[in-house]
Amino acid sequence: MVRGVKSKSAVNTILSAPIESMQLLREFGIRPAEEVEMERLTEAGKTLKILEIDLHEASNAEKEEEEEEKERHQSTGSNMM
Repeated sequence: MVRGVKSKSAVNTILSAPIESMQLLREFGIRPAEEVEMERLTEAGKTLKILEIDLHEASNAEKEEEEEEKERHQSTGSNMM
């Protein structure tokens, strides 16, 4: 389907329209659904990448905290002797 168009005959007309007509339709904000979906998927991919980076950074921070905790326990244990 084409975003912003409700009748099937209008969609068929638009889909069979020459490139010039498609450019004119774009000027009115009407775009093919595939184009809109690709845009959404691209944005979703960017969001996933950001979340992946955040997860990786959080994992690294957690590992660093665990290492620091181990070092504190080891230094506390050696000070007691």
